[in-house]
Amino acid sequence: MDSTCRSPNGFLSSLSAEDFDLVRPHLRSVDLIQDSILVPTGEPLKRAYFPHGGVISLVVDMARGEHVQIAMVGRQSIFGAFSALGDAIALNSAVVLVPGQASAIDLDRLRAAADQSSTFRSTASNRFSTPISPTSSAASCCKSSSGV
Repeated sequence: MDSTCRSPNGFLSSLSAEDFDLVRPHLRSVDLIQDSILVPTGEPLKRAYFPHGGVISLVVDMARGEHVQIAMVGRQSIFGAFSALGDAIALNSAVVLVPGQASAIDLDRLRAAADQSSTFRSTASNRFSTPISPTSSAASCCKSSSGV
């Protein structure tokens, strides 16, 4: 199967046929509704999202009520990969910035795929989790050092 025909999401279309088959039966189509909160800070993430269109904004909530956008997740990415590979508690909020469609998968199913395939785990870890983590850490440092 041609990888470009699998999904309009860049992460899913980049997977090998074998790795895609690990998640394919568990994917479901969802609407990303503008301003909806996919997960608030401190809550467990239940699903990972693979946007086909639209944008998910990762937001740090400041003590005085301000919000700082630290990253955006679009159709080339996945939201929730880091949670599937480690702690499922959200370090920041995820809010739909631009409406669209996405595929979603229960985090347990994504974790099982990562456990079954080292190439799947490596792709999820290297391609999508690493760039977000330093940004989250930097925002958290600013939050705590500024006394906010």
